[in-house]
Amino acid sequence: MIVYRHLPLSLFILFLCTSGCKGPEPAAVTPFPNTTSLDTLQKAAVNLARSHALRNPNIAEHRGKYAYALSVHGAHTAAAQEFSAAKLLDPRTPLWAYRHARSIIEAGDTKNGIPDLESIVAEFPAYLPARHYLATAYHDHGESDKAWQLILNCLAQTPSSFPLQTSKAEILLDSGLHREALEILKTITNIDKKTPYPYRLLGEVYLLEGNAVPEQVENILKNASPSERTIVLDPKEKEFLQQKTGRDYQIRIIGNNIRGRNFPAAEKIATSLLSAFPQDPSVRALTAQCYHSSGRSVEAQKILEDTPSEFMNDNTKLLWVDILVREAEDLQAQGANSSATRKIRKAMINAKEVVENSSADWKSHFVLGKCHALLGDNASARGSLRTAIELNDEHIPLSFKLFEVSTQLNDRETAKFALDSVLKVDPENLIGNIQRGLLAVSVGDPKLAKQCLERATKVDPEHQGVSVLRTRIRTIDQ
Repeated sequence: MIVYRHLPLSLFILFLCTSGCKGPEPAAVTPFPNTTSLDTLQKAAVNLARSHALRNPNIAEHRGKYAYALSVHGAHTAAAQEFSAAKLLDPRTPLWAYRHARSIIEAGDTKNGIPDLESIVAEFPAYLPARHYLATAYHDHGESDKAWQLILNCLAQTPSSFPLQTSKAEILLDSGLHREALEILKTITNIDKKTPYPYRLLGEVYLLEGNAVPEQVENILKNASPSERTIVLDPKEKEFLQQKTGRDYQIRIIGNNIRGRNFPAAEKIATSLLSAFPQDPSVRALTAQCYHSSGRSVEAQKILEDTPSEFMNDNTKLLWVDILVREAEDLQAQGANSSATRKIRKAMINAKEVVENSSADWKSHFVLGKCHALLGDNASARGSLRTAIELNDEHIPLSFKLFEVSTQLNDRETAKFALDSVLKVDPENLIGNIQRGLLAVSVGDPKLAKQCLERATKVDPEHQGVSVLRTRIRTIDQ
């Protein structure tokens, strides 16, 4: 201590602060979780984030990113440890404290997690993610009054937030106020077509109210499953949450892209997924579907041909049939009839197998009907297509195919039935109205023909078919 006796007091204090008053050190980086539930992609994502954390253990963002990688793949206890380290390194950022408390709750410890969240909300009263998640935690814990008041306070801060509006609707729904919830959910789903959770709640409202067609409710719930709540995001979270991956998760993303007709995005993800799971039958079938939808039918067929027959389910066989049928149609258009016939016979074998296995599947009857039509057996095609349309009378291409086959057989009744099915689904369908009008002219029904002409004219007055129908009507009026 003699050395420091002659130092000015201010320098002595500075020396003590810089040399002996360091902040608490974070715990060592959490080991990789000992679990077999993670697949190849998930393990790779977690390992990558952990390697960055090991190289930079005293940087909050690296510890936080590793924590997110653990959290999004279900390792909530390990995630809580890493979020705690990030919180220690960067106490001014509410994100780490919020996610630490949230991970505790997600690990099943609400007794400690909820008070932690309450402390964070008290310290950072304007921090919406923590307040929103606390409201949902209250709701799940049976404290709906607290949840309701907190959601209203959050909405006062950000009234247009769909995640907050969805939580408001959920509380109303669980409180028995179905109609109030319905109005909110209809508004959300009319604008946001991509987030599944509001659709799930909407389906539940329809089930409880009993005021929707069961098939529609079933489709809503099917498209919304699986789903989870969307909590208001911290701006930093979007990057961290992109670490979520895995076979099942990627399959859902591909399915969403296919339904949204975003085939390039679906194809890109499917190609990577196939590289990770080259022997997985579901992945192979889905990748083939993506390739086929993107016009890469040859590659799609190669994937299916290399898939062992015992792993070919009915949907996979139908996809293969569809590929063969399209190739056969192209070959017929080029005049290569013998090659087309070989492909159609191969397609028909698969189509018949699917019909035998799934007689209630309209798609199997549809593709079998197309096979019969390509082989020139229009009578058999009509039978298969009629069965398909009885199982699903809302598929317009199916109805037009039945009309085409019936016309070749000079079967006006079935042709009328097919066109009426088109117009039932789409009353303004241009070709449907033109063909139905021409059919009405042929049986001497000018009144119906004029109605069809009027609808077709509104859609496209310059269409050649509209001109033909107008001329035919004038002929029978004379």
